[in-house]
Amino acid sequence: MNKILILKTGSTFPELKRQKGDFEDWIMARSSLPQSLFQICNLEEKVLHKVDLQTIKAALITGSHAMVTERPVWLKKAISLIKEIRARCIPLMGICFGHQLIAAAFGGKVADNPRGAEYGAAEIRLSAKARTDRLFSELPHHFNAFMSHRQTVMQLPPGAVRLAQSPDDHHAAFFLPPNIWGVQFHPEFDEPIMRFYLTRHFKVPPGRLNLYLKDTARASSIIHLFLSASLNP
Repeated sequence: MNKILILKTGSTFPELKRQKGDFEDWIMARSSLPQSLFQICNLEEKVLHKVDLQTIKAALITGSHAMVTERPVWLKKAISLIKEIRARCIPLMGICFGHQLIAAAFGGKVADNPRGAEYGAAEIRLSAKARTDRLFSELPHHFNAFMSHRQTVMQLPPGAVRLAQSPDDHHAAFFLPPNIWGVQFHPEFDEPIMRFYLTRHFKVPPGRLNLYLKDTARASSIIHLFLSASLNP
């Protein structure tokens, strides 16, 4: 049976995990597909279980509290696996850290965003190239998406196409032919998850939380669009 691979690059805060599950659970929930279709590969494990890529129809990379530039010990094996996924032409989508990891793996540059951390709902503005993209052509030219990051893709990999930007990030999404996408935003976040990060991680006062929370349903649809295009080419 063909599977959807989730490359897990970290975990959320323990308190939030008890309440809402972890990164991979949020992705599966947004997919609207049975959990039985998914295979989880935890890249942080010391011994990485062999993934049979012949059975994988599509792959996603989660976000992480790690930083690409800090080069965690498992980063090298993650990059090796990502390169093998591309060599096999398996559709791949990276989210936040995953977006940055893909860029770094294929020759892009990742660094601290000179504009500082970006968090809460941000307006995503599509580029002209997005109008003909298999996924982003389904989205409106402007939509809101949840952000939670300090680092950014400063330079795209050779051959990559910028699909979107936000007020504080020039590379909010990109496409790397033939079938790799990166999104700096978090389509897997819902409002309670974003609210937790705003309070716990970014220390936003309770009275100001609503300034960072908007409807992000359009952004959330990108996971479903990616998997629909990958499973039904």
